[in-house]
Amino acid sequence: MISCTGKQVKSVQQEVFPSFTSDSGSFKQYQHPEWFRDAKFGIWAHWGPQAVPRQGDWYARKMYESDIIDRNTNKPIGKPSPDYLYHLEHYGHPSKFGYKDIIPLWKAERWDPEKLMALYKKLVLHIIT
Repeated sequence: MISCTGKQVKSVQQEVFPSFTSDSGSFKQYQHPEWFRDAKFGIWAHWGPQAVPRQGDWYARKMYESDIIDRNTNKPIGKPSPDYLYHLEHYGHPSKFGYKDIIPLWKAERWDPEKLMALYKKLVLHIIT
């Protein structure tokens, strides 16, 4: 593992199961792991065809939800998902223009990885891949 400073970091497997109570004093006993002192903020980026409609990572699924299923009862709630409504308005019915039709619209003409990495370095972010 390499830190954001470029230095090699010793990887330590350590299982820590602190026990806390509702008393705030129980937190005072906690000591963070050594590696945490040098830890930096990381970022996860996912870039693909879902970037075309710009509605989030689950767009490919939710654009077909003409009736949302309640995950607790596993029954329809009688209302379409916002992604479904967005798709209808911008692309038409998903049976006529589905996710397979969105995929070829995804292009990388403005993709500039050097600019993105320069931004990450400027912000001093540590990216874990």
